[in-house]
Amino acid sequence: MAHISKKILSLLLYFLLVDYAFCQALLTVQGESRVDFGEYPAKESKNHQFTIKNSGKSNLNIQALRMTCDCSEASISNKSIRPGKKAIITLKVKGNDLTGKYTHKIYIISNDPNNKIAELFFSGNAIPLCDVKPEKNLYVGTVKVGSKFNQLFTIIPRQNDVILGNPEIKAKFPLEAKISRKNNGYFILQLKSDNVVAKRNRFSIQVFVPIIKPKGWSPIEIHIKGRMANAADHHH
Repeated sequence: MAHISKKILSLLLYFLLVDYAFCQALLTVQGESRVDFGEYPAKESKNHQFTIKNSGKSNLNIQALRMTCDCSEASISNKSIRPGKKAIITLKVKGNDLTGKYTHKIYIISNDPNNKIAELFFSGNAIPLCDVKPEKNLYVGTVKVGSKFNQLFTIIPRQNDVILGNPEIKAKFPLEAKISRKNNGYFILQLKSDNVVAKRNRFSIQVFVPIIKPKGWSPIEIHIKGRMANAADHHH
């Protein structure tokens, strides 16, 4: 008898747990949980809609949508989804915010007890109008205080009608910038200073090269970082 009672109790507990599980909210993605935008000009924005459904028996409450990149934003059509109902999550990837290949996520935070943080994925390859050599984020190593600084960049347009404007510089020491176009269509950006100084043992330079033509493109941004040679000695 005791053996039978244990079996009955186990079955009752099982059915209670199953019933409890089915009475909860359940977030499911309808269709694909990821989108690939492929190759596209980096100035373009991209949009996509994901569909989620409450496949449970109680209300599904969406508490927040979190992005892994400031380059994008997302909104939802309904934050409280009744059982059996759907909601649309609209994704927008901003133009002029990404370059190159990328993969990012949307985190859906909800009251689904078994999947409190669900994930959606989006990827693509945002092609810039111009490539920059050696690179747009350059570490130049150690520079002596008071020394001269000379750095060249090659800006390579991906089309023939590109016109660039005069560079804007943000630096803590006097810096001259010149840009010229070569016969092969490439641009040469030269940065020069006769006296590199910095209050700390590191320095940074930001250069913004406006794109006059074609329209709709953000300036080319170049970031340079380095260390000062004897700043550490002064520190001690």
